[in-house]
Amino acid sequence: MRYKIFEAKIKVFDIHITTRSVLSTDVLNEEYAFLSTEAEYQKKYIDGIALQTERFYVKPLDRRTFLKNFFWRYYKDTLLDEGDVNYWYLQMPFVMTLKDGDIRIDSFAPDVDMKVDILVYLTAIGWMTVINIGFKGDIDLEDKFIEMVRSILDKDMSIYIYKSQRISISKLFQIISNEIKYDLYKSPENSLDRLKVAKNHVISILHASGPVNCYNDKYIFDENSELSNMSQYDKALMYSLLNGRKVTTKEFVEMESTHDSMPFSYISYDLFGLDFALIDFRKGVLVFMQNLANNKDNINTIGCLTSNVSNCLMMTLLLQRFYFDSNANQREDSSFVNLRKNIKQILLSLPDEYNNNFCRALYKKQMPFI
Repeated sequence: MRYKIFEAKIKVFDIHITTRSVLSTDVLNEEYAFLSTEAEYQKKYIDGIALQTERFYVKPLDRRTFLKNFFWRYYKDTLLDEGDVNYWYLQMPFVMTLKDGDIRIDSFAPDVDMKVDILVYLTAIGWMTVINIGFKGDIDLEDKFIEMVRSILDKDMSIYIYKSQRISISKLFQIISNEIKYDLYKSPENSLDRLKVAKNHVISILHASGPVNCYNDKYIFDENSELSNMSQYDKALMYSLLNGRKVTTKEFVEMESTHDSMPFSYISYDLFGLDFALIDFRKGVLVFMQNLANNKDNINTIGCLTSNVSNCLMMTLLLQRFYFDSNANQREDSSFVNLRKNIKQILLSLPDEYNNNFCRALYKKQMPFI
């Protein structure tokens, strides 16, 4: 029985970190001066007022987002100052949307509906650009969907159409970064200290049909059981999907034999591993709730989980990279020192505060050196 994808989502993001412009109002345009001080950052968040700049609409995360998105809800409570939320120490992001953000993507087949949009999450220590791509159709996973993922992630394939220009995903990220840079800084050269985190992605299967088998080999089922283990061939398909390229069964078996040396984790969301996520810490995450995805009524539930996974991964990479890269630029300014200290505390506390399977696996692999 073959896997068929009816609805899926891919989130691709890159992250830019800045150290020199933190707490430096003189390099920021007037509209963004609030980013540089704790008091103004806090006030802007509490007021909840959106602003318009030359290129963007900018607003804090709203109450509805904190209620609906579990990650932001728990992240908000990671650092409480006498019961109050300190948005500055959390570096809680502001959401930016392009005023001229009409972007399209080449359809891979007439029966596949694809939509794309862009969001930017802005903080005082950097920004995260997220390209969201949604799929609807009747798509064979092996013959078509893996190839679609490959094309979307390929840095050289010009499948995106932005302002009537055909561009690759790398070029699209570069254009958005330049838009942010020119909107944010008085002079573009003030952003020369930006440090870029390698592009990551989260792939989520929202609705699908196909076999529902146990990924976890520690469970052995006899012939009378309703459950069975996923074949090595199908596991190779899952890893092909995560990587955006065809991985043979032989290659996958060889990779698994060196599992302990790989930056790779498997997460089960149920007892037998029917609903699971695969994480390659060099590239991204595949979320396949294969049991839930058989029922289209669960699309919103899986979509919510996908957003939580993506937000957790983005914020972790942003905070982690800033914490270590800012060490070389350590300043005597007490506000800067306190910001770094609190970011370290967030990285240490988040797995306890946001105690889900993905967060625990991510921090077990990524955080030991803090």
